[in-house]
Amino acid sequence: VTGVQTCALPIYGIEVNKPKAANQSKQKSANIFVAIKDNGEIWLDKRRVDVERVAANIEKLLAEQPTDVVIIQADKDAKHGVVVKVMDAIKEAGIDRISIAAAKG
Repeated sequence: VTGVQTCALPIYGIEVNKPKAANQSKQKSANIFVAIKDNGEIWLDKRRVDVERVAANIEKLLAEQPTDVVIIQADKDAKHGVVVKVMDAIKEAGIDRISIAAAKG
C-alpha cells in the first residue's frame, strides 16, 4: 500500500488500543479520522458507520473539508480484514494517502 505511515493522533470520544510502532510521524493538517474498534465497529465523524458507507461518508466530508490524507486509528485487536476493507473504501473515495495511528513504543 502506498502512502501508509504511522502517526500518533487521538480520535476524541472513540477509545481504541493502538498497536505500538517504533517509528512514527505527526500529521499536521489531516482532518478526517476513522476509528476501528476491536469488535469491528467503524467510527467516522463521531458516528458509527457500516463499512459499505465509509466511501460515501468520506466523500461528504471531503466536500466540506478537502484533504489528501485520512488517518485510521485501529484497535490492535481489530480484524485485519475490516481494516483492509476500510482502506479500500478510503481509496474508493479518492484518497491515496492513508496514515495508520499507532502508540509510540
